[in-house]
Parts: sequence; C-alpha cells; structure tokens
Amino acid sequence: MVLPSRQEGLGVAALEAMANGRAVIASRVGGLAEVVVDQRTGLFAEPGHTSSLADAIELLMNDRQLCRKLGAAGPNRLAEGFLAEQMVASYAELYASLCTGEA
Repeated sequence: MVLPSRQEGLGVAALEAMANGRAVIASRVGGLAEVVVDQRTGLFAEPGHTSSLADAIELLMNDRQLCRKLGAAGPNRLAEGFLAEQMVASYAELYASLCTGEA
C-alpha cells in the first residue's frame, strides 16, 4: 500500500492496510511517522520526493520476501496500541485527565 501524503492526521488507511497484512510505503508526515515503523511494517519515502517514493516501490516490487515480512508485522503493530478498544481507552484517559486538570 502506498500513501505518499504531504500531510496526514493519524493515517487510518495505513492502519487498515497493516491490519490486512500489507506492507506500507508512506511519507514520514503526521501520524504516519508514528503508525508505520520503518523497515518493520513498511518503508518511508521523503515527502514530496518522487525518487524516494519510486525507490521504495521498486524495492518492494523486487524483494517479495521483504514485502511479505513487512506485511506480516502489521497486525502485531496494531496490537501495540492501535486497536479500536485501545484507542478509545487512551482517549477516555486523556479526556478524564483534561477534565481534572491533570494533563
């Protein structure tokens, strides 16, 4: 999955791809820099640099073993804090701390 964003919030499309065992090539922007782990769940391309993006795409096209390895790591990455239940709990904790002034 290729996500060459120049700006990105959380990067839900990348999370969905990883949940489905797909390697991700993404720009290192916004939440993508937190979601994707370079060389573990995907590869990063520099934002706006088409040659960097093309190099990452070519690498995964030519190295199917690496592509499968990165894709297989995706579901485990989600389990590290990006599952719906985990995210809801984190937001609830954040909101509670803001309401009590403990943030």
